[in-house]
Amino acid sequence: MQEHLLTFEQQWTDEASGRTLPAFVTEELHKYLECGILGRGFPHLYCESCGEHHVVAFSCKVRAVCPSCLGRRMSEGAANLVDHVLPDVPIRQFVLTQAAQGARPAGRTDRRGDGHPAREQRPPPFTPLPHGVVA
Repeated sequence: MQEHLLTFEQQWTDEASGRTLPAFVTEELHKYLECGILGRGFPHLYCESCGEHHVVAFSCKVRAVCPSCLGRRMSEGAANLVDHVLPDVPIRQFVLTQAAQGARPAGRTDRRGDGHPAREQRPPPFTPLPHGVVA
């Protein structure tokens, strides 16, 4: 990522047409490169019960590109739902979908050009080769 970020930004920048990456995209990408690097800052933690010292690197806290921060955010969100929002009863999840207006059923297209759907295209049935024949 470090090797190719500047090249990526240059390829997406066209001064003649004014095309550039949105500022929030470049900011998140640059923050991601600094995520978890001790040289960018860290808190020093001390455990009074066991006497151990720990150093924890700062995270980038970006939403889109950092798998570590995104995973932590999802875990924290799920824990909040379980602990504070959802009641302590058995829950079943249902997902209902609705086709967009004007959408055609899958596998049907107007191939003839007359407004009537064409037949579904199915692959031919599997026919095994005779014994000893190699394709």
